[in-house]
Amino acid sequence: MAIKRGLHRNVIDSKLILFFLYNLAFVLYMAGYIPRYVNLMLLAIFIIVNGGEVLKKSKGKIGKKMCFWKETKLMMTSFLAFAIISFIIQIIHFRIELSLITYYLYLVTPLIAAFVWVNNVKKEKLFLYFYVFLARFILNFLLNNAGNISINAISAITIRDSLSSAFESSDAHCFFILMIIFLYYERKTLSIICGLLCMLCFKRLCFILTPIILICYKWIPRKEVNKTLIDVSTVVFIISPLVVYYLTQNLISISSALGIDLDLFSSGRFSIINYVMNNIDQYNGYGSISAYLDQYPYGFFIRITQMHCDVLQIFLETTILGVAIYFYNLFRISRIDYTRYIIVLYFAIEMVFSHFVDVLAAWMILYMFCAMQDKTHFSQISSPGRKGG
Repeated sequence: MAIKRGLHRNVIDSKLILFFLYNLAFVLYMAGYIPRYVNLMLLAIFIIVNGGEVLKKSKGKIGKKMCFWKETKLMMTSFLAFAIISFIIQIIHFRIELSLITYYLYLVTPLIAAFVWVNNVKKEKLFLYFYVFLARFILNFLLNNAGNISINAISAITIRDSLSSAFESSDAHCFFILMIIFLYYERKTLSIICGLLCMLCFKRLCFILTPIILICYKWIPRKEVNKTLIDVSTVVFIISPLVVYYLTQNLISISSALGIDLDLFSSGRFSIINYVMNNIDQYNGYGSISAYLDQYPYGFFIRITQMHCDVLQIFLETTILGVAIYFYNLFRISRIDYTRYIIVLYFAIEMVFSHFVDVLAAWMILYMFCAMQDKTHFSQISSPGRKGG
């Protein structure tokens, strides 16, 4: 029995090593040392290895008795709804595009990765994976900004100018999420490190929210979220694409009335939306706008290949039904407690102002956090090991 336990422990450790290699490969890819497929291949191996172990342990019986099952089922329902609506639209247009399946993989992959991970890794080792995530983003930050870090560069950052930070990076989102997770598990030192790096990476919403969360988190209740708040949030984001559409169609008059250039303030997002709406004759289901922008990017000197407004993009590609199903299920998985709700709310807000729906790392961190909560059954507030980071 001792040998078997040792072998099992080594198998679990090998999963952590594989996860580390996947994250390291991403850093090397971003630095230009290796191609992207190496990073994605390691993630696929991580999922396959864990998935195989889960199938073996469960004897092929995947169901509601497994950790993170409810959340997985809800989100898979949303993605299936996208697929069905898209297929119907493509039949109506007499244009089946199987190539769009690629865009679904970015939705499904982080969810499946979290599901097989939490059902194969021992509870006391789950938190180690978040240290790996943190190491990944710190290393990526250092490699990208080795020659930029200075007092002058830091002091030049201003909320009025989205380009004022020499360290600007989408990693800000992941630092922000990790900051909240480390606060939840009482890793105060690590949460402050994440908060500082998040602000340096400078995404406006992150920059504003980070100090607020760091200061006010201790007052956030650890209980189930009020149902009315969930319902209101759901309705607000279901109608959000209609609001964006109205703003886009009346941009000049609204900008004049407010006395500011909304397009300039939004870093040209309304121009991108207008470019998409003026140039695409038919929206052919989920992923069709991204496919168009991949082929005909917006801009000349800067080639933009995303619409930067997920809620409107989902609305145009899958109708209001797709939007409703997606946000209904997304906020249902957030009801467990207020920490999870805050992260989900942040994701939803980002989907109004940016391209966020298939940011692989961010969604993987969220799903893995939700899965870890589910596995521990909220039986402990602090993570395994000592406190303080």
